[in-house]
Amino acid sequence: MSNPFPKENPGAASTASGVKTTYEAAKLPDNTTPKRSRNAIWKWINPAQKSVCIALACALVLGRESAWHGLTIVLMARLSEQDRAALAYAVLNSLDEDDAYATASFALFDTLGGECAA
Repeated sequence: MSNPFPKENPGAASTASGVKTTYEAAKLPDNTTPKRSRNAIWKWINPAQKSVCIALACALVLGRESAWHGLTIVLMARLSEQDRAALAYAVLNSLDEDDAYATASFALFDTLGGECAA
């Protein structure tokens, strides 16, 4: 009994379908575009300010009370009093008047709506 499916040469079949078998086809194309560098601010920012930026991003992402308390510690350790005051000024100015007053009262006097928060 003869085999109805004759053996084929596998090497001949690979080029018949248009497959390139040379080394050049397997090589990745040259990437002539320059690599994107980080934002230029990261080159000029000092390490203390960089750690504040990272801690702020972590607090924003986590959104937990413990993360915000951790940010407070980082701010006190890494920024001068003048920098912290400027940051507080900018943040309070971003809120409407009632929210800014309530936030400042809670932060300074631990009162919320005229009542002791503790």
